[in-house]
Amino acid sequence: MVAGTITVSNTLVKAGSLIFLTPHGTGGTAGSVSVSAIVADTSFTITSTSNSDTRTVNYLIAEPAA
Repeated sequence: MVAGTITVSNTLVKAGSLIFLTPHGTGGTAGSVSVSAIVADTSFTITSTSNSDTRTVNYLIAEPAA
């Protein structure tokens, strides 16, 4: 992340995708991370509650059962 946010390009993400986040490492001041936006078939944005958070964030995209 840069300044507590990052946009992840991923064509597999859908409007109803479940995205699980796991921050790791050190960098800046750690905050709570969440998905703040999804653009279907394009990308999603991860945002931290700390503007100085620069950690790496792993993610897993899952689709809910139909």
